Amino acid sequence: MALGPVAKVSHSTSSLIKHLASHSRIAERTLEFLRIYELNMDQSFMKVVCGYLPWVCEDLTVKLSAKSIDDVNEERFKVYIGGHFPSGSSTKCHYHYGQLIVSDTFSEYSYGSRKNMEVYGQTKPPEIDLKPVPGVPIAMFVGEEDDLADVTDARWLRNQTDSEVVHYEEMPKMGHISFLIAKDMTYFSDRVISLLNKYSN
Repeated sequence: MALGPVAKVSHSTSSLIKHLASHSRIAERTLEFLRIYELNMDQSFMKVVCGYLPWVCEDLTVKLSAKSIDDVNEERFKVYIGGHFPSGSSTKCHYHYGQLIVSDTFSEYSYGSRKNMEVYGQTKPPEIDLKPVPGVPIAMFVGEEDDLADVTDARWLRNQTDSEVVHYEEMPKMGHISFLIAKDMTYFSDRVISLLNKYSN
């Protein structure tokens, strides 16, 4: 079950993500020089910020993943943002994401030509094979307002896995975060649960 699936991200329309991707090499060198290998925001700090300045958290979320949060359940949004966003991650993960946006591929991490030869036996990182496992059904729900997992990239992903895709749906007014905390979650209780029941055997 793929809700807002992310693989190839070259069509991401998030202004913040694109800005970070275009400066990822500088950020990588700076953070490595400072020996920072993990990005981890203190959750208690975020609770205070989101409690007193909710527009900051809303703006950050919109810049990262959606055109707006109008379709999002505000109470659930406070729980999600106040307690779980942003969560920690390795810096390498962020660099890789930037590489994928710039390279217009879905490939392994690039260490640079010399080290790529050591690791992969070639100067460029290999593309990740997305051939589906035979007999494993795939259902994809794609948000038309998703700035992170753009519809163009989702269609590309569907084409890579087409032989096992049993359901593909582009949903209007859905951003990336909407799949978890939309005001209207009937798509989940109706279609997602139905598909899970149908293919669970």
